[in-house]
Amino acid sequence: MHQDSEFTDLGLQKLADIVRTVRGNRSYKELERSSKISYMTLIRLERCEVKTPELTTLRKLAPLTPYTLEELLAIGTQRTESKKREILTAEDVLPYAIQLPLIEVGRLIQKLGEIVVNRTSGE
Repeated sequence: MHQDSEFTDLGLQKLADIVRTVRGNRSYKELERSSKISYMTLIRLERCEVKTPELTTLRKLAPLTPYTLEELLAIGTQRTESKKREILTAEDVLPYAIQLPLIEVGRLIQKLGEIVVNRTSGE
Protein backbone atom coordinates (compact mmCIF):
# COMPACT_ATOMS: atom_id res chain seq x y z
CA MET A 1 0.00 0.00 0.00
CA HIS A 2 1.30 3.45 -0.81
CA GLN A 3 0.08 6.99 -0.45
CA ASP A 4 -1.21 8.26 -3.77
CA SER A 5 -3.04 11.34 -2.52
CA GLU A 6 -1.93 14.50 -0.80
CA PHE A 7 -2.95 15.11 2.77
CA THR A 8 -5.21 18.14 3.11
CA ASP A 9 -5.06 20.78 5.83
CA LEU A 10 -8.47 19.64 7.08
CA GLY A 11 -7.35 16.00 6.95
CA LEU A 12 -4.20 16.81 8.93
CA GLN A 13 -6.31 18.63 11.52
CA LYS A 14 -8.57 15.58 11.84
CA LEU A 15 -5.52 13.33 12.26
CA ALA A 16 -4.20 15.74 14.90
CA ASP A 17 -7.54 15.45 16.73
CA ILE A 18 -7.31 11.65 16.55
CA VAL A 19 -3.78 11.68 18.01
CA ARG A 20 -4.93 14.09 20.74
CA THR A 21 -7.86 11.79 21.58
CA VAL A 22 -5.62 8.70 21.63
CA ARG A 23 -3.14 10.47 23.90
CA GLY A 24 -5.86 11.65 26.28
CA ASN A 25 -4.29 12.62 29.60
CA ARG A 26 -1.10 10.68 28.92
CA SER A 27 2.23 12.34 28.21
CA TYR A 28 3.83 12.08 24.79
CA LYS A 29 6.47 9.79 26.29
CA GLU A 30 3.77 7.44 27.64
CA LEU A 31 2.10 7.31 24.24
CA GLU A 32 5.50 6.76 22.61
CA ARG A 33 5.93 3.61 24.73
CA SER A 34 2.53 2.17 23.85
CA SER A 35 2.49 3.18 20.18
CA LYS A 36 6.19 2.84 19.24
CA ILE A 37 5.86 6.27 17.53
CA SER A 38 8.53 8.76 18.62
CA TYR A 39 7.27 11.43 20.98
CA MET A 40 8.55 14.16 18.62
CA THR A 41 6.51 12.70 15.77
CA LEU A 42 3.45 12.60 18.05
CA ILE A 43 3.98 16.26 19.00
CA ARG A 44 4.42 17.25 15.36
CA LEU A 45 1.31 15.29 14.33
CA GLU A 46 -0.77 17.06 16.99
CA ARG A 47 0.55 20.43 15.81
CA CYS A 48 -0.13 19.59 12.13
CA GLU A 49 3.58 20.03 11.41
CA VAL A 50 3.84 16.70 9.56
CA LYS A 51 2.44 17.41 6.10
CA THR A 52 2.70 13.81 4.86
CA PRO A 53 2.60 11.28 7.70
CA GLU A 54 4.61 8.11 7.07
CA LEU A 55 2.64 4.94 6.41
CA THR A 56 4.59 3.23 9.19
CA THR A 57 3.43 5.93 11.62
CA LEU A 58 -0.22 5.57 10.59
CA ARG A 59 0.12 1.77 10.73
CA LYS A 60 1.30 2.04 14.36
CA LEU A 61 -1.41 4.59 15.20
CA ALA A 62 -4.35 2.65 13.73
CA PRO A 63 -4.64 -0.09 16.42
CA LEU A 64 -4.95 2.61 19.08
CA THR A 65 -7.91 4.18 17.28
CA PRO A 66 -11.26 2.95 16.05
CA TYR A 67 -9.92 3.30 12.48
CA THR A 68 -8.06 1.03 10.10
CA LEU A 69 -4.93 2.22 8.30
CA GLU A 70 -7.02 2.71 5.16
CA GLU A 71 -9.52 4.82 7.09
CA LEU A 72 -6.76 7.00 8.56
CA LEU A 73 -5.41 7.55 5.04
CA ALA A 74 -8.90 8.44 3.82
CA ILE A 75 -9.35 10.89 6.71
CA GLY A 76 -5.99 12.53 6.05
CA THR A 77 -6.50 12.86 2.32
CA GLN A 78 -10.24 13.59 2.62
CA ARG A 79 -11.13 10.70 0.31
CA THR A 80 -14.73 9.67 0.79
CA GLU A 81 -14.77 6.27 -0.88
CA SER A 82 -13.47 4.54 2.24
CA LYS A 83 -16.32 3.16 4.31
CA LYS A 84 -16.15 3.55 8.08
CA ARG A 85 -15.81 0.25 9.88
CA GLU A 86 -18.86 -0.91 11.77
CA ILE A 87 -18.68 -1.38 15.51
CA LEU A 88 -19.93 -4.90 16.15
CA THR A 89 -18.29 -6.05 19.36
CA ALA A 90 -17.28 -4.71 22.75
CA GLU A 91 -13.66 -4.98 21.59
CA ASP A 92 -14.43 -2.51 18.78
CA VAL A 93 -15.49 0.06 21.40
CA LEU A 94 -12.54 -0.43 23.77
CA PRO A 95 -10.09 1.87 21.91
CA TYR A 96 -12.56 4.68 22.54
CA ALA A 97 -13.46 3.72 26.09
CA ILE A 98 -9.90 3.42 27.40
CA GLN A 99 -9.21 7.01 26.37
CA LEU A 100 -12.07 8.40 28.46
CA PRO A 101 -11.48 10.09 31.81
CA LEU A 102 -12.50 7.86 34.72
CA ILE A 103 -15.67 9.86 35.39
CA GLU A 104 -16.76 9.31 31.78
CA VAL A 105 -16.04 5.58 32.06
CA GLY A 106 -18.40 5.55 35.04
CA ARG A 107 -21.06 7.38 33.03
CA LEU A 108 -20.58 4.93 30.15
CA ILE A 109 -21.04 1.96 32.48
CA GLN A 110 -24.19 3.57 33.89
CA LYS A 111 -25.62 4.20 30.40
CA LEU A 112 -24.82 0.64 29.30
CA GLY A 113 -26.51 -0.67 32.44
CA GLU A 114 -29.61 1.35 31.56
CA ILE A 115 -29.62 -0.14 28.05
CA VAL A 116 -29.40 -3.68 29.44
CA VAL A 117 -32.22 -3.02 31.93
CA ASN A 118 -34.44 -1.47 29.24
CA ARG A 119 -33.84 -4.32 26.80
CA THR A 120 -34.38 -7.09 29.33
CA SER A 121 -37.49 -5.49 30.85
CA GLY A 122 -39.03 -5.15 27.38
CA GLU A 123 -38.71 -8.86 26.60
